[in-house]
Amino acid sequence: MKILHVIDGAETGSVDGALYDDVDPVTRAPYAAVARGAALDAELAVAAARRAFDGGPWARTGLPERRRLLYRLAGLVEESAGEFARADGRDVGRARAGCDVPRAAECVRFAVDCVEDDARTPAGVVAGIVSWHTPLLNAVRIVAPALARGNTVVLKPSGDSPASAALLGRLALRAGIPDGVLNVVLGFGDVGAALTRNPAVDRIAFTGSRVTGRVVAMGAAVNLTPVALDLVERPSVIVCDDADLDAAVTGAAFDGSRFLVQERVYCAFLDRLAETARTLQVGDPADPLTVVGPLAGPAQYHKVAGLLMGGGRIVTGGLTGDDWFVRPTVLTELPADIDELPGPVVTVAPFAHEDEAVHAGTARTTTLFTRDPERALRVTGRLRSRDISVNRYAERTDTEFDKEFLTLRKTVRMAF
Repeated sequence: MKILHVIDGAETGSVDGALYDDVDPVTRAPYAAVARGAALDAELAVAAARRAFDGGPWARTGLPERRRLLYRLAGLVEESAGEFARADGRDVGRARAGCDVPRAAECVRFAVDCVEDDARTPAGVVAGIVSWHTPLLNAVRIVAPALARGNTVVLKPSGDSPASAALLGRLALRAGIPDGVLNVVLGFGDVGAALTRNPAVDRIAFTGSRVTGRVVAMGAAVNLTPVALDLVERPSVIVCDDADLDAAVTGAAFDGSRFLVQERVYCAFLDRLAETARTLQVGDPADPLTVVGPLAGPAQYHKVAGLLMGGGRIVTGGLTGDDWFVRPTVLTELPADIDELPGPVVTVAPFAHEDEAVHAGTARTTTLFTRDPERALRVTGRLRSRDISVNRYAERTDTEFDKEFLTLRKTVRMAF
């Protein structure tokens, strides 16, 4: 099986013919050969997107036609749910990846429905670089709003998760989206670097870690290309002493979250969270009963293993053996400055006063549990988080990148 680039309306190998193995994290054996892109492949993809924008019909296609084609793409995504589930399951061990598909399709429809009119000029060529976390959703959250506004796109997925991005590129062609409008170039950091430094790129959108985000921003600075960074960060959950503990535990995701729990209910909450963790089935993502699959690869596994063996107290969970599986794990007494936990691991720490919770709990996404409306208003008003939910775990369904970033504001003054 081969996974190829999608450039200028065709599946194609790399210019130099290079390939790399796509490894299934369950078996730890290669299941596909992937086109390993290089700087020249990135240049070809950008050139195709540039031609499609400057001389092709997409930017000048009316909103009703763009809506029709993108709605058709959303339908094809839904029809391909099984393929996407297998792709993300075999690439990064994502369990129940099929649940991402309806959200991805809705994201496409939502993006085009948010375009009220064609008053704004599209920005041009958008380079989208995404991490291995939730591969399909990360890709769609950049591709959908960019295409909806008449831009062309070069999508570069993580080298660990090429399959769903390549499938999305093929489906765009089946939907009737013109050649060169959505290009997918596969590979590793050298491809991303070539995209960020290419002067023909008008906008850069990145989803991933802070470390890589800094590299992307420095590359964008070469040509002063506007860049949007959607940085992966550990969500925070603040549980106050008057909270509904069952509600706080029931919806908890074992996704690296940082739980801050008021001292009076700390032990009770910790016991309930650990009990929930023990009920989650670990196994092959292809099994519909599996809740937690393996980690994406050796890099992620060794990072988590180092944390589990090098610090903190394991309340429940831990490593399973010599494979890439980690049981759902609850950790305490871990340093608060850990930015990312790429596995089914959460940390729990006590707090005494609101000031401590506000200081430690500010993250990109913060959830607060309290029965006191006044406290909810007081705490949320002090948090500097971008997304805040109270007494429920919110689903992230927006398309993230706003109208301003993906369009070009024009002021035209004429004198005759």
